[in-house]
Order: sequence, then C-alpha cells, then structure tokens
Amino acid sequence: MSIFTSREYEFKPFEAGQFYKLATELINFKGTSLDQCNFRISYTVEDMSITDSIDIDKLSEIKLLGKNLDLLAMEIGKESIKFYESHGDITVLFSLSLGIEKAKEMIALTESILNLSRIEKIETDETECSEDNKALSGSGEHVEVWKKTLKILRRRMENNAYKTWM
Repeated sequence: MSIFTSREYEFKPFEAGQFYKLATELINFKGTSLDQCNFRISYTVEDMSITDSIDIDKLSEIKLLGKNLDLLAMEIGKESIKFYESHGDITVLFSLSLGIEKAKEMIALTESILNLSRIEKIETDETECSEDNKALSGSGEHVEVWKKTLKILRRRMENNAYKTWM
C-alpha cells in the first residue's frame, strides 16, 4: 500500500545543511544505503526546464526553493519526497510505501528537521459577512480568490492585526 499526500507549509528560507541532515536522517530511518537513494533538482534557464541528479553533499548548499530552484526531489529507497514553491508557500509531496504509522513518522521527521510550519486552513464565516457581501459568498470563483487573499494576508500581517481587520 502506498500513501500519497501533499502538504502546504509557510514559505521560509532554510539554513545551510538542513536538507543534507534531512536526507541522512531519512536514510537512517528507512534503514537503506546511500546507493539506493537519488537526489534531483530542477531549475529553469532561459525558459528551459533542466533536471539534474545531485550528490547528497550538494544538499547542504540548498537554502531556498522557488527563485532559482523549481524542485528538490529525494528518493530514499522506494520513498519519494518532493519540495517546491507554490503560490508563495512550500508544497511537499510525499509518496511513501511504509504503511500509515511509519509514513506519519517520516512526515513528522521531515517537518521537524526543516522546521516547517503547516498552513492552517482559513475558512470564512458567512455569518459575519455583511448583507452587501452575501452575493459574493455564493460565487465559487469569488470565494476562492478571497481565500487565497486571506492566506497571503495571514502570512504577511501580524496575528493581532489579521484577527482585528480580516
């Protein structure tokens, strides 16, 4: 049985060595050897997407996803974890064949080593909408735009200001 899950985290720069530490910890967790692992990066040069395999030591140099690095993929045995920037957040795709409990442990290990903060789901409370805005709340397109806007504002505003104004 394979488990596929996608999680969104707050965007952040990483410290040098965090991805290297993650890779070595995952190798130990999985109990696999380095020759059963593959690390890849994808980046864009002049509108051309390039994917390269990289040595585990090069993971220590990665500090930022998005700007110059489109994707970082780690394959530890049969397990696959892909990191990329998406709409100002970090998305992590997990494809794990360990079983549910071990998969949860592997995800928790990843979140812990990289100090990832999951993005909380933002839900709008229609009871607080004014009568003028009720019409907008029924349109799926408008609701999706509003949710994305709230998500961006949530990351950029102080917590008290967000709660007061949004």
